[in-house]
Amino acid sequence: MAEKQIILGSKKLCYQYKNSKNQVINNLDFELYAGSKSAIIGQSGCGKSTLLKLLAPLIQPKSGEIFNNSKTMGYMFQDPYLYPWLSVYQNVTIGLKILKKNIDKNEIIKLLEGLGLGEHINKKIIELSGGQRQRVSLARTLAISPEVLLLDEPFSSLDPDTTRILCQDINEYCEKNKATLLIVTHNYEEAKILANDIYRFKNTSLGATYLESVDKESLTYVI
Repeated sequence: MAEKQIILGSKKLCYQYKNSKNQVINNLDFELYAGSKSAIIGQSGCGKSTLLKLLAPLIQPKSGEIFNNSKTMGYMFQDPYLYPWLSVYQNVTIGLKILKKNIDKNEIIKLLEGLGLGEHINKKIIELSGGQRQRVSLARTLAISPEVLLLDEPFSSLDPDTTRILCQDINEYCEKNKATLLIVTHNYEEAKILANDIYRFKNTSLGATYLESVDKESLTYVI
């Protein structure tokens, strides 16, 4: 049996917000295995989005180590952060240009059609609904073929039906590409649909941060 490969994680990771007396993350050891699908749940302010930004890395820790063994990482934000004056196609290919990757127009069109954006390829972002914009954000994230997907509350502004469709798209991508997934969310339903392993932040009696495993079947409501 092949040994599990650690693709992303941290060792003795610490982070403290400016003007805060306490560390929101304190000496956290965390490992994510290649091909795993995990979720971190919890209320706002518990540190889950901060951990994702540290892993990305979009911010720097106070101390500790981040290790990343993936070749490509995709990050999907709560807000799409799209360029409203550019077309859907132009927004989706921005990441490929930044990474200096080949742009296969047919593959991009196929991706957009698969996400229900086939009729909107040449439209400006300002012409799209909120759900359509989030689909564009997902397409941009998937266009770079990431080995690791980091999702930061990506569906908080969407209706349940759109959320389920996007979750299905993400699950299909992960299955097809054997990608690793980590989502942080306050929504139990999203966690159950996308993740096999679910965690929440906890602190030891000495104040160290750890991730406690949560029984998936025990999650019965949305927080």
